[in-house]
Amino acid sequence: MAECRPDLILMEAELSDMDIVEFISLLRQRPEADRVPIVAMSAFAHLKSKCLEGGCNDFLQKPIKMIELMAHVTKCLQLKPS
Repeated sequence: MAECRPDLILMEAELSDMDIVEFISLLRQRPEADRVPIVAMSAFAHLKSKCLEGGCNDFLQKPIKMIELMAHVTKCLQLKPS
């Protein structure tokens, strides 16, 4: 995070070794990531509320169409402070 300074984080909502909310909380504690939009993705719709309440800016349910992905990415990048 400190080296690449991403404008957006796209991530899988199902992590093998950590809960998504725990991971997002750790990300948000880092000064370089506290304002970076995070979009979680999963095939499981029930994870949407968990991800959004846990600090994600957006959630996409798989399978994802490219046009849908681009719309969400565009929306999230507009949220980022300039």
